[in-house]
Amino acid sequence: MVRVHVGFAQEQGLSSLSKTSSHSLFGGPHSIQAEKCRREAKLTCRTICRDYCNNTAVHGFRYFFEKGRSVQERTFWVFGVFLCFTVSLYLISKVWTKWETCPVIVTFADQPTPVWSVPFPAVTICPSTKTKPALFNYTLAQHHVLDNVSTEEEFWKYQALSLICIPQAMPPNYHLNATANDFLVEVAPTMEEVILECYWQHRQLNCSKHFMRTLTEEGVCFTFNGLSPHEIYTNETQESLRGPSEFPSSGWSVDGGYDDGDATIKRYYPRRQQFVGADTGFRVILQSADADMDYVCKGCEQGFRVYLHSPAHAPSWTRHYSALPLNTSMYLLASPALMTTTDGLKDYSPERRSCYFPTERKLRYYRYYSMESCIYECFTNMTQRRCGCAPIGLPMSAVPPGVPMCSIFSQCNLKTYVELLDEAEKVPFDGPIPQECHCLPSCKTLHYHGEATSFDFPWNMERIARRMPSTPQGLSRSQLNVYFDTLQFVTSQRRELYGHTDFLANTGGLLGLFTGFSVISLVELFYYVSLRLWCDVKRRAEERRRRDGN
Repeated sequence: MVRVHVGFAQEQGLSSLSKTSSHSLFGGPHSIQAEKCRREAKLTCRTICRDYCNNTAVHGFRYFFEKGRSVQERTFWVFGVFLCFTVSLYLISKVWTKWETCPVIVTFADQPTPVWSVPFPAVTICPSTKTKPALFNYTLAQHHVLDNVSTEEEFWKYQALSLICIPQAMPPNYHLNATANDFLVEVAPTMEEVILECYWQHRQLNCSKHFMRTLTEEGVCFTFNGLSPHEIYTNETQESLRGPSEFPSSGWSVDGGYDDGDATIKRYYPRRQQFVGADTGFRVILQSADADMDYVCKGCEQGFRVYLHSPAHAPSWTRHYSALPLNTSMYLLASPALMTTTDGLKDYSPERRSCYFPTERKLRYYRYYSMESCIYECFTNMTQRRCGCAPIGLPMSAVPPGVPMCSIFSQCNLKTYVELLDEAEKVPFDGPIPQECHCLPSCKTLHYHGEATSFDFPWNMERIARRMPSTPQGLSRSQLNVYFDTLQFVTSQRRELYGHTDFLANTGGLLGLFTGFSVISLVELFYYVSLRLWCDVKRRAEERRRRDGN
């Protein structure tokens, strides 16, 4: 009625006042134009939707607007498509959750690793004899302490040795200054008294030039093929404990390995084994004087403890060791265990990948990061706060100046360690340390596992049979052989479980399986709601202008 009335008024030539009144009452030409635009927009959108559903590759959409389909059929297909999209999105969310929570997987490397690409393990030998009775008799001193007849000097020396022994007559907690280190070195057997002969790949070595004396929680030990303390510890470590730089690395780095492409390198250090077998590895003959044996300090364990570790790290009491008894020959098969991490994980946070790259975590006392060194440093710092001392050997060479030392067997230290274990059980962290330490593994780790085979070593009988001069009486000797037995070994590798490509492939596979949706479908959808819609609107506007012009 509005259109008829307005048209009739215009045809009769009413006055401008009548036109104004009728426009006010019935909407006017602007409202009519807006109504036409709205109808055209609805028609255009409906046409776009119908064209998209009829032509898209997504399954089921063409039945929404197909001619001749009943309401029931269209409802069925709407429900079916909705269900398929819902299931696919649910499965995609499961893939996303797995990608977020477990983005890393540890697998075997694609190619085996040659044994000469990793250094021969550092071999640390710790004698059970901690003092020579001629210099200080620990057993006699303990008797004097128990009988309360010891002198002040004797009691102090007894305390110092009790840092590395198992004392019977000591208070629960006691502290000593750093001068106890000098006393432990002074009364310990020398390198010449412990190491008789040493061989590397059939060649006899000058043992005093190829072994390095180290001070650990075991007391004085001797290390073969280890790096200099200057390369293990930082500048904050006490200089008096670091020793001379006699064993600098050459042609090798912790992160890059051996630089075989550099022709200017004449000598590689740490050493590496070019061939396999016990005869081409490391052999050493050790000795101990029967008169120096002390059954009070270490109990019935007489002989040597052997540690295998990376040359770039110091030995530790928490590592597994092999016991070498006296008058025994032991063949120790060293099996390298190398873990690497692909560069694709550098974009992930350390918590997600569960490891640190070299530049991501720095330690105060150690140059090279490792999970073990981080634990030692954290335990040392916590012991300083709780007990007011630094546990000997954890690490002894990293004790800050002015901080007294205490035995790892003191009640405070043991209580601290137990508390660390209890705290670790209360937090979601894989390891015997609390989250405040935040010690994750290194992204590249190298460990050595030892498998020992032992038998009697009647060394004196062999000398008699060969008509060689007999050795002095009162000595016990042992032989140690360390070697690799395989030219190649399998390396573990930490890599992406779901990378961006894998996640996209899984998402596309699920969408394609349930709905037929693909990247082209996404481009197609964008085309219909943007370029196609704009072109249709523009075309209809031009047609309307032509009609109005006519």
